[in-house]
Amino acid sequence: MLFGFLHPDFDVFVDFISKLGAKGQPNAFCWNIVGFGSVGLLLAAFGWLFGLCKNDRVLGTCLMVAGFGFSLGAIPTDFADAQSPLSKAHFVSICLSLTGYCFGMARLTGSQSTDSERITANWVIALAILPIIGASGGVSAEPVAHRIILTVVFTWVVLSSLRLLTPLQKSRDNNKLHPSREVGRLDNRKSLVATG
Repeated sequence: MLFGFLHPDFDVFVDFISKLGAKGQPNAFCWNIVGFGSVGLLLAAFGWLFGLCKNDRVLGTCLMVAGFGFSLGAIPTDFADAQSPLSKAHFVSICLSLTGYCFGMARLTGSQSTDSERITANWVIALAILPIIGASGGVSAEPVAHRIILTVVFTWVVLSSLRLLTPLQKSRDNNKLHPSREVGRLDNRKSLVATG
């Protein structure tokens, strides 16, 4: 939002987000580093760690590729020449990100996932692909489709992060409520070490 306000010709509802980092735009370098590069690397780290938490390296790899694809969005597009190498590279990065994300969600619909994770993954895939279909069919503008997809992706990341953190917090709260359990576990470990 900050970069949108700093850009005099940027319309949040009409323009592509890529316009903020496009060739020749004010603050393009900063936007590409912060808005695409850094955020994409954080998404890649989240994706890999999420896969590790789920004991699924394929899932982690798919989501990491999605994050790296997003970070490559830092390659500035050239709105004056859609066929330029920069514009094509920017477009490929977006496709790579969406592909990795959809494959990751498809992997999450597998047998190792809970029912709620499967249902959520199916909804996320649908909500990420339907705006593209709508934009290509002329039902909605492409910038609107991009914003819907980004909202879906970031909402899923935030909710998944909170879901992963909840069991950790419950475990800590239980240990605070029942410190004798933790002391008992420590005593058991000490006795096992002493006898071993």
